[in-house]
Amino acid sequence: MLLFFACSSVSLAGEGLSRCVEGDYLKAVSLVADEERVDFIQLLVITGVESGCRPFTIGVYDPVSGRSWPRFFDSPAEAESWLKAYISADRHLRSRGRGIEIDVGCGQVNWDRWLRKVSLPYALSLKGGLRLAATRLREDGFHNYHSRSPFARARWMRSAAGVLGALQRIARAKLEDRDISAMRNKGEEA
Repeated sequence: MLLFFACSSVSLAGEGLSRCVEGDYLKAVSLVADEERVDFIQLLVITGVESGCRPFTIGVYDPVSGRSWPRFFDSPAEAESWLKAYISADRHLRSRGRGIEIDVGCGQVNWDRWLRKVSLPYALSLKGGLRLAATRLREDGFHNYHSRSPFARARWMRSAAGVLGALQRIARAKLEDRDISAMRNKGEEA
């Protein structure tokens, strides 16, 4: 699994987590959580930590160097094109005993472990990525979502706590803005 998101989710919190509480994204998380019978908040936090709530995300992890990096795309077609080219190049690396791990979608689901059973366009779609994350959440649990390694799990849980706090602050700010707007509108009516 990618350690990039687990290490840097707090920096994502400032710039990108507001997309997690936008209408369409929040509705999709709620719908999938209900359909898949998983906790809504846990699913939202997972996608916040793993991708900053970006559905067209591909993460690459090099176990030899320990380096990981995300790729954010504007469309599923762009992500799929890049991934196909990367996988082709990765076959060369794997033949030399140096495999790269690839995670896909808003839940950063591992390509080798989870995605061989579904299509790439499905994994890169918002609801498809959320369903894959929900399945993984149901099977592995929230605490083991990122890794079963105690060190990586503890690190991920700290990031999850940071993302949850950031989402709460964003939601509170949106509510305050709404309340201020409502008060202004009432003042204008009087």
